[in-house]
Amino acid sequence: MRNPNPFMPPFLKPILIIDKSFANRKSGLLSKLANDYTLSVPSAFYYEIFTTAPKNRVRELNEFPQFQRIHISSILREEKLSGNPVQSIMGGKMRFNPVVAHESWRLSSDESMVIENYKEAIVKPTLDFWKDVLKCRRIPGFSKDEIDATRASDDDFVSLCKKLREEKCIQAFAEEIGWVHASNLNSKWLYYRHFQTLIFQGLVLLRRYRNPGDYFGEERLEHDVHDLEYLTLGLHAQALATAEVSLKLARASMAWRFRILEPLGNLIKP
Repeated sequence: MRNPNPFMPPFLKPILIIDKSFANRKSGLLSKLANDYTLSVPSAFYYEIFTTAPKNRVRELNEFPQFQRIHISSILREEKLSGNPVQSIMGGKMRFNPVVAHESWRLSSDESMVIENYKEAIVKPTLDFWKDVLKCRRIPGFSKDEIDATRASDDDFVSLCKKLREEKCIQAFAEEIGWVHASNLNSKWLYYRHFQTLIFQGLVLLRRYRNPGDYFGEERLEHDVHDLEYLTLGLHAQALATAEVSLKLARASMAWRFRILEPLGNLIKP
């Protein structure tokens, strides 16, 4: 089996990022995948699991195999401080405490505070960025003609999205927002993937809400914040398991975005 993550020692099992939608859809398949992959989830998985209805949490965590949790914010902070891309996103092995897979279980006050801190530190700033994109109808590093292409034909819009594969495109965004290591940015950085997915969502939103003042549901936007954590890590590991597989451009599914940005990556569907 090809090792899809170039930053991982070859004697370790390749990393596979598990989207919550995948855990929700395929009972038993995760255990089979665990034989060949290091199953991995971002912090967003915890947030979604512990804020969903108890019956959903039980279904999604029932027999969830050994996995690793990856803290995107910690890795991004390390990259920014060191000025170098992370060499590995491997972490310690974990299992969910069986008690959380019971409908009667509830978050403690301390655990609830962790959830709220995540929302304040991660979710809110991302939502604010996208709201600003919709309000100003612009994305840093993109020309007016490129922004106008979000209203063009499906083919033109897809071509615009494929520009996000180009390092110079991501570097231009990073330079305009004043990111300190913009000139060195390439696909070895998790920040590169972070910016890719952030911009991609901005383009999708400009196409979805074409006029200033168009109504957008904040709950849907918040869901997108969580989705993009899976996509960011999936792109970095070049391996993603998701049940969001619609090919319709209007849906802009996780699988569709993954294929646009990493056409040769390992995409596992139910």
